[in-house]
Amino acid sequence: MRRWTGWFNRPILWLVLALVAALAGLVFATEAARAFSRPAEPTGIARCDRDFDTGCLTSRDAVPETPFDRRGNRFTGIRTWRLDVQGDWPRRPYERRLELELRSQAGRDELGAGITVEVVFAGSEAVWVRLPSGTVLETTAHPWQAVPSGGFLALMFVGGAVWATDIAVRSARRRRSWVRAGHAEVEPGIAMALFGVGALGVLVQFGYPRPTPLGVAGLVLTGWVGWVVVRHRHRLRRERSDRPVTASRYLARRRRADLMDELTRLTVTAMPGADRRNGHLAVVVRPSAPRQWALDSEGVAAAAGRALAARGRDGFAPDLTAGGWIRVGDGVRLTRGIGVDGRADEDGLLEVSARDDGTILLACGRGTSYAAEPSPVPNGGDPAQGPPVVLPALLLGLTQAALLLAAELSVGDPPQEWTVGVRIDRLRGAVTRESLLVGGDPLPLDRDSYVMAVQASAADVPGDFDGISRRLLSPLLRDLGVADAT
Repeated sequence: MRRWTGWFNRPILWLVLALVAALAGLVFATEAARAFSRPAEPTGIARCDRDFDTGCLTSRDAVPETPFDRRGNRFTGIRTWRLDVQGDWPRRPYERRLELELRSQAGRDELGAGITVEVVFAGSEAVWVRLPSGTVLETTAHPWQAVPSGGFLALMFVGGAVWATDIAVRSARRRRSWVRAGHAEVEPGIAMALFGVGALGVLVQFGYPRPTPLGVAGLVLTGWVGWVVVRHRHRLRRERSDRPVTASRYLARRRRADLMDELTRLTVTAMPGADRRNGHLAVVVRPSAPRQWALDSEGVAAAAGRALAARGRDGFAPDLTAGGWIRVGDGVRLTRGIGVDGRADEDGLLEVSARDDGTILLACGRGTSYAAEPSPVPNGGDPAQGPPVVLPALLLGLTQAALLLAAELSVGDPPQEWTVGVRIDRLRGAVTRESLLVGGDPLPLDRDSYVMAVQASAADVPGDFDGISRRLLSPLLRDLGVADAT
């Protein structure tokens, strides 16, 4: 799914665009249906007893004047002629001359100003021009030309109307408003394919106006190939879901489930629920092959210092430190934000564990925050009167620190893959601190939590820790409107 952003991306505007496109599609579809009822050849069709009646032909002599090119037809090979028709003809109140559009075709160069030609009407439309030499020219009202152009234009506009409606509904559901600007939820689908086939058909029809079977066959082939690709993708998805579970796939699913459980546990248990008001950040870095030796607090503290030096200081709090690591249970732990009385300062809460098996666990109490210093929300940071605030620098910085700490502690280990996961809860309604400071009307998040996991090679982390962390967090940062999310 793609998201376009801008002031014009309001669901109500997409609905207006869809309505206009639907009306245009209806007009072109009506014109194509009318053109389909006209005869394709002037021979064998009865002459009208009453001039310009339907189902018969009417002829009028006419004298062409100087031809001209309309601005929109300059590159399509269509030339427009004004003809002085002898006798009455179905003219509009403002028309003094009959204007006919002729595509490039054999015999068109014989048409010149001052000669007398015969204009043949099918009903009220001028469809043919018979020259003195006997050559018959087709106007753009001929069914072989009008039906494909009108049909493809109708398909393009109707497909665009359905596509715009889909964008409007998806965007309105996401932001719970029909008038607020923000991201436009653009999902490729059948409507988008119809719009593309219609637009392609219009171009092909301009290039191959007569005969059109080549253009129609090409579009039918394009639609068929697209349908086959879509069906193939759906079949592959079904096959994946129905595929027997092998031992390796079972272990991969089990490891992922364990990772998700660990992330949920970290966000939920870092602080009792009754005392919570913030969203919590959890990061887990887990090696594919566990280590078999115990860590010591001094070695972990030194590794943390090297990790911070490699990442750099980003000026947020809480953050890792090179001191304060103690041996607890099956690993070494750093705990910040707990007072001497045992009470936790949620905005300063940080707990990082380096387990003996190489796993790094990080839990932070400031995934979302109402902290008043520095005040990111109006009214002094009162949570009842301001939205929850996300600090992108904190999310990226702590994720990078966990990656670099795992890399420092794995020096000397055999090369292996890591599974890295991140989870943030209580995100509904959250905005970035910067969006509030600059003013305006920031778009709040419409989700309760965010979970993402990626695979990373231990050898790649020291040189690509920023890229890995952004792969983990870029969907969330894009939803928050962060410009450099990727």
